[in-house]
Amino acid sequence: MVLAAALLAGCAKTPENVKGVDSLHDSRVQGDSQAETANSSQSEAVREKAAFTKTVGEADFEKCVQGSREKILAGGYDNLKIDSDFKVVASAYPSVYQAVVSSDYDKNADDIFGLFLPDKTQGYYPSKKQLHTNEDTGVRSYEYTNGTSTGFVSSDGMVAIVENEYMNKAEYGNTTSVNETRNLIMPVTDDKLSLGESSIDLRDVQRKSAERLSYLIAYAKESSKIECQFGYQPYSVSTVTEQSGEVLAFAHCRTTVDNTPVFDTIPIGDSFLDMPLLQGSFLTFNAKGDIVQMNTAQGLEVKSGEKPKEILTAEYAFETASKALAPHIDHTARFEELVLVPTVSKADKENPHMKMNSGESVTLKPYWVIHFETDWWKEIYAAVDAVTGEVEYVNNRQ
Repeated sequence: MVLAAALLAGCAKTPENVKGVDSLHDSRVQGDSQAETANSSQSEAVREKAAFTKTVGEADFEKCVQGSREKILAGGYDNLKIDSDFKVVASAYPSVYQAVVSSDYDKNADDIFGLFLPDKTQGYYPSKKQLHTNEDTGVRSYEYTNGTSTGFVSSDGMVAIVENEYMNKAEYGNTTSVNETRNLIMPVTDDKLSLGESSIDLRDVQRKSAERLSYLIAYAKESSKIECQFGYQPYSVSTVTEQSGEVLAFAHCRTTVDNTPVFDTIPIGDSFLDMPLLQGSFLTFNAKGDIVQMNTAQGLEVKSGEKPKEILTAEYAFETASKALAPHIDHTARFEELVLVPTVSKADKENPHMKMNSGESVTLKPYWVIHFETDWWKEIYAAVDAVTGEVEYVNNRQ
């Protein structure tokens, strides 16, 4: 079984042709910078005609989002194409949250692990429980087995479980060859996803993923210091052909705080250095539609939250990204979404995107993320800080 903590073991540096682009300032630029002078006078005229509203407050947020798609489509951008199915996705006006990585989930380990065992089993066997302590990080993990399944509950909120017959068979990571990735944040138009000679119903994947992960919501609320709503949202499904020849589906689910997803598409390389590794949750399905493996995200304890007076509109964020990236990019925008990006104040250029340890602090900041490519481990996106307008460009295909 390959646990998600090892996902970035082989990450390479971002090539010079990405991080060295002048207008990106090493992939970190201000939305109102002089990069706008690179745009043609014709594009500037079109943008003036569009008369985008720069910011919006909570009272007008929902109405503003509803009209953002049409304004973006009418924008006219030299360097960015827009997909015909382009959508703007935003569920709620965001807050800026201060949080820490959980450090005491092990106190509920028995209850948590018992909830995740497959229905055909009859609970866990306490006599088979073992405690492991990581000497470097201090993370405590309880290992359980009941004869058919083995799993772990860690003090930092991660839960892993695999049916024994899939031990060391259901593997995923940045060296895995992915057959197909289907995004799930918008309505599913094709209900079936091929798994070799069989297929899986994407609606079942969404339902079963949400049901399985819902068990952790109570523990997330219990550990947080403020009243906020936690949840889990299926984001995408990728199919992988394992060495055995069996095709499995990996459902990527994201944690949500007050209905806004926590972004976890980590850059491969040294762009967006402030974003640490806080993995999402992955559930593995076989061709029968059964969940045979699960790895959940680290738990977050939310300490405080404050809503900004205003944030950038989706259309202004899109324009800001276009200006920052022009004239070096020729991408097609698939969709734009409002997310919470985990950030740290002390980025490590030598070891970017390292896994966060128990008790470490993170800030969840609202960003507008414009997705260009969403294939697993080959993602390309621009992230615009919804408060400051700062732009980060990530290209995991380099």
